[in-house]
Amino acid sequence: MCAAFDKYVIDFLVDRRGQDDHGGRVAQRAVRQLRDRWGGESIADVTMGAGTRFRRLQTGSINGYLYVIVVGVVAVMLARLM
Repeated sequence: MCAAFDKYVIDFLVDRRGQDDHGGRVAQRAVRQLRDRWGGESIADVTMGAGTRFRRLQTGSINGYLYVIVVGVVAVMLARLM
């Protein structure tokens, strides 16, 4: 679904934006409205915040990674038994 959205909506808007005809200006306005509504900066802020949180998971400790794997395997085994 995401690939189709990218192919038919985003690519269309980007391709039309580069043209000088009326459709290009309409696409340009649409892109501007999407950016203003959803905020280009807020998307970047969310991405940076998620990256900061996920960075804490990468400790480099083999023992920590092993514990996560063992807990995951045990959780899957328990889920299959129930």
